[in-house]
Amino acid sequence: MSNLTTIIILTDIGFSKRDYDRFGIEILAKRHQVEILDLTEWLSPNYWKVYPEKIFKCPGYKKILSYDDLESAISSKNIINVVDYLSSDKAYSVLNYVKKRKLSITKILSGFLLENKRTFLEFLHKLFFLCFTPKILFKKFIKRLKKKEIVFSSYDYLVVGGKREMNNALIKKAKKVIKSHSLDYDLFLSLKEKKISNNLKSYAVFLDQNIPFHPGAIFRGEKPKTTKEKYFPALNNFFTLFENKTGLEVIFAAHPRSRYDLYPEFLYGRKYFLLKTPELIRDSKIVLLHTSTALSFAILFNKPIIFLTSNEYQKSYDDFRINSYARSMNSLLFNIDEKNINSKIPSNNKIYFFDKEKYAEYKNNYLKFPKTPEKKSWEIFLDNISN
Repeated sequence: MSNLTTIIILTDIGFSKRDYDRFGIEILAKRHQVEILDLTEWLSPNYWKVYPEKIFKCPGYKKILSYDDLESAISSKNIINVVDYLSSDKAYSVLNYVKKRKLSITKILSGFLLENKRTFLEFLHKLFFLCFTPKILFKKFIKRLKKKEIVFSSYDYLVVGGKREMNNALIKKAKKVIKSHSLDYDLFLSLKEKKISNNLKSYAVFLDQNIPFHPGAIFRGEKPKTTKEKYFPALNNFFTLFENKTGLEVIFAAHPRSRYDLYPEFLYGRKYFLLKTPELIRDSKIVLLHTSTALSFAILFNKPIIFLTSNEYQKSYDDFRINSYARSMNSLLFNIDEKNINSKIPSNNKIYFFDKEKYAEYKNNYLKFPKTPEKKSWEIFLDNISN
């Protein structure tokens, strides 16, 4: 490679083959050397202990366990840019350390999740349960204070994936804002022209979030939103009713960090697929979900969406987020614990309704900044930092 400039990617949530793809390593490597500095074991040791995915050790991958390792990795190199994918509480100090080396830092702003807007009754419901768990209430308060203290604000580049992020407080202090689109839009561009390749009959796809087992709860020091003893039986019961009512088989788009090979009994014999979520959504008739960020693919492929909540979920720290999302998208919402839920599942074409205006609004706000070129987001990024 004639160009010896280097792009550094910082991560503290592990590094899988999926991360290799979404971080655009192959695109970046066409113009620059790329090094992935994995700080997970150092900055997020509890998360590292339960991290279920295999580390993808591609060329340029390095494990960083201390400031000495970090110094060694960023010194004596012609580094053109450092991409920040850190999310731990210690990220602030690491980014300041990098900034003192006078290196250019980029943050990708492409949050897919809608704002959580509770009704007044939902707020009272949440407050009621927090009063019975003062430790959680105190922890949430402290977490908010810490979040305000550790915000890193002096990014050189901010890559904006939609209009909504233009309201982000980081925008005002950035040297340059790159209007682009979300990384999911990259996958959409790759998939929309490909033919359907699976042999499944008409089906609805459930966007699994591996809630009772998700390591993210451990990463944040929180309990899972639901328990496996209550969640999976209720989910199975609802899916059985849904299948009987609609004639659609329910397929699991398994969360990338799930291990249903170790606990298949929770699927009750239903099919599941790993790392096939965008394709499964594209070829489905209906998408069932809680708050999965893969909602973006349902929007892009114009698939009807149905939100699912539960009694446990509504009492969790995520509380009525699902209800808020359903209202924002003008979509159906079912509580899988509700006793008479079968009578509320439509058996006609109402089940396939989706609000086209809401979908277009979501796309512009979260997935693709209007009038950006139909090319990969990492190519847009490279064009801007090169210029």
